[in-house]
Amino acid sequence: MITCLAVAAAFLLVSTPPALAATPPTAPPTNFTATRIFTDANELTWTDASTNEKYFEIETKDGFNKPWVKTWTTFDPAAPPTGKRYSQMIKGLPENRVFCYRVSAVNDAGRQTTGEKCAAPALPAKPFNMTIDRIWDSSIEFKFETASSWTWSYKVYTKRAGDAPWVLNREVPAQIYDGRMFTYARDLLPERYYCVRVAASNSKGESEPSNEACGTTKIRRPAAPTDLKARSDSPTTVTLTWTDISTTETAYELARGDDTTIRSWGPLSGIYTTTISGLTPATDYYYYLRVKNDGGTSYTEQVRVTTQSAPPPPTEVTQSYFVQPTYFPDAPVHWRIYLNPNLPAGAYVKSFQYVVGPDWIMHVMKPGKLYSQCGSPDASVPLDGYQLATADQLNVLYGSSQPKLPLWIEACASSRSGNAGNITIGQILMNVIYVIP
Repeated sequence: MITCLAVAAAFLLVSTPPALAATPPTAPPTNFTATRIFTDANELTWTDASTNEKYFEIETKDGFNKPWVKTWTTFDPAAPPTGKRYSQMIKGLPENRVFCYRVSAVNDAGRQTTGEKCAAPALPAKPFNMTIDRIWDSSIEFKFETASSWTWSYKVYTKRAGDAPWVLNREVPAQIYDGRMFTYARDLLPERYYCVRVAASNSKGESEPSNEACGTTKIRRPAAPTDLKARSDSPTTVTLTWTDISTTETAYELARGDDTTIRSWGPLSGIYTTTISGLTPATDYYYYLRVKNDGGTSYTEQVRVTTQSAPPPPTEVTQSYFVQPTYFPDAPVHWRIYLNPNLPAGAYVKSFQYVVGPDWIMHVMKPGKLYSQCGSPDASVPLDGYQLATADQLNVLYGSSQPKLPLWIEACASSRSGNAGNITIGQILMNVIYVIP
């Protein structure tokens, strides 16, 4: 006897739909190709790379930059293992038209899709009018013309002189501008003779090669210097050092960050140093080197250096002294003062003056001269009352316009009447201006 519960359970078991795939296909198809095999037919081939797809879906578009249209669905109930090769022929196509395709592995949870492949209806046209634009140490730049509308790429071939074989140098995507293509052969040896030619390529194969053009690569450009360093020596100067590691350069140039050349040299060797002056304090500067020969130019990285901050302005200090003259027989009245105030190291005398009436002339003696010579132009420098000693006068007296401390100052007095003999004079006020850097 079958109960209602058993019947209901059996009904549920039969009517439950199959479970959906838990995850999309594990990978898109690989080795996908699209080829025109007849004037009206293309063949698509691919390799299954997934283990859980339900079917393959083919999408088509008529030429480039058109929308994709779903066209075929290919089922495989056997659910083959990864690695099986598939093919699909598409017939009834118009001649001289490019069709593009992509294939997806699909299940109920999603899809994995190949990249686009296009089937050209014929071989591309032969490139022509190939000419060399520029030659470097390891490359040759050239241009050519083309009339083909279904070229996928261009293959660049090179060979050495004579009967050397043509070798594929590189393959580049077709990028045509006004009927012309610009590209280059690379990884060549310097100072060698090469010939270059190019062939157009698409899914049908390669065109005939273009005409060839030949030339000799240049000397290899020099290696850039190493260890470029910069330091600030003062608020207005910087010093740069570097190491030359090339033996083929013909010129060196030092440039600022704005590419302005500020120094030039011929070939250098070893470690080199140069100093730049006239800069602004506390300012960032950028420098780099160019090293040149007929093969080209190499560059160092930029270095940044910040000039030192300007020091604070010097401090001036004025001190006053009362000087008591000393009297010697047969010598002018004179005095000596020893200047050694308690000032920081590096302080110096900027100027001094004697505060006396306008009738007096003070004769400051040069060190080592005799008292009896005071007043002589060879032995002393005259100062009028209240006159500040100038930098030139200090230089004549002490051999420096900034005489350092400690310092002896000796002087004698005379009147404008010309009497430089024994004159009775009281204390003399002397002002000294010191500078503390």
